[in-house]
Amino acid sequence: MHSLDPIGLLAASLALGLTAYLRGSRWLLAVALAAFAAWMSAEMTFSFFLPFSRVHLQGTGWRFLGCAALFVVWRLLQARHLPQRRDFNGILDGFAVHLAGIGAVLLTLPGYFDRPMPTDTLVVGIAVLSVVVLLVGVVGWRRRQKGLVSAAIVYAFIGVGRLEVQFIDATLPLVASILVTLVAAALILWRTRRRFTNRR
Repeated sequence: MHSLDPIGLLAASLALGLTAYLRGSRWLLAVALAAFAAWMSAEMTFSFFLPFSRVHLQGTGWRFLGCAALFVVWRLLQARHLPQRRDFNGILDGFAVHLAGIGAVLLTLPGYFDRPMPTDTLVVGIAVLSVVVLLVGVVGWRRRQKGLVSAAIVYAFIGVGRLEVQFIDATLPLVASILVTLVAAALILWRTRRRFTNRR
């Protein structure tokens, strides 16, 4: 197993971020944000067999949420003090949304997938995921940004699927329930896309 080098990742993210702003490169900014997110979760260890402890998965979830909050603050400060870099706003929005969504999902997962998760811990994870979905959905709807609304729908249905896996023991009902959830998610995404298209 190998651990990510936190000092190297932080240095790389800062250097790439500075270069992105100097050159006006959205691609470099995206790489810098990815490196920074990796730095935030650098305590996580990797293995082909996914032997994560519960602390690792849920700890990484909280760090991803913290990173998302940092990107939101970054975006607000940029909008106020660097209006000429408004073309970077979409990248910051995208990273913030998906880090928050993935972080919240990680809070709902046990360390080992063959073990049940304590109900009280799952409740915290689902509550955080619900808040993230609500915030992203409301902001996306008010801004008329189809991508944000679609992300909120996807993460909402991931949460529903997680609850199905937790509480439905029999295989056939579980598979049927997940299929219904997937079809419902696809239909809602399709209707949302059509509604945003018709607004133009």
